[in-house]
Amino acid sequence: MYQPENPEEQAEYGVTPNQQEALEAAYHAGFFDIPRDRTLTELADDLDISRNALSARLRRGHRNLLSNTLIHEE
Repeated sequence: MYQPENPEEQAEYGVTPNQQEALEAAYHAGFFDIPRDRTLTELADDLDISRNALSARLRRGHRNLLSNTLIHEE
C-alpha cells in the first residue's frame, strides 16, 4: 500500500487509511476491470470485512477523491 512521505498528501485527497486500503485492494484485485476479476464479496472476504462495510468504504473513498480532485463546487 502506498504511504506518502508527506502525511499532508493523504489529507489533500480526504481519503482515510481504511478507504485507501479498500480502494487500492479493489484496484489491484481487478474489481474496476471490465469484466470484473473479483466480486465485492470476494474482495470483502480478502480484507476480512463485511460486503456492506467494503461497499461503504469504496463509496466514501470515491466521493472524497472526486470532491478533492475533479469536482470544484463553489
